[in-house]
Amino acid sequence: MGQLSQKKVGGADLSGSSALQKVDYKYNSRGWLTDINDVGSLYQSGAPKDLFAFKINYNLVEDDINGKVKPLFNGNSTRTTWGTSGCPIPIPTEMAVSS
Repeated sequence: MGQLSQKKVGGADLSGSSALQKVDYKYNSRGWLTDINDVGSLYQSGAPKDLFAFKINYNLVEDDINGKVKPLFNGNSTRTTWGTSGCPIPIPTEMAVSS
């Protein structure tokens, strides 16, 4: 069985042809969910505006807070970033490793 890559949600049309939003999912090579929509762009041409976006980093460190954020390869996240249509700036959360 494959992974969900796209889903149309909202609206009264059961076929999904006039959905209120299209939700896109992305995964890394290990099959772990990395993105729900695109936190960098909630507006995509030809599609309704995304209401929410979420990104999960596992082994990619985008902002190392004084050496406290380390890449993780065990399924734990190093950073999450989320955004909504009402907040134009994505909100990051770093996961610092305590020593």
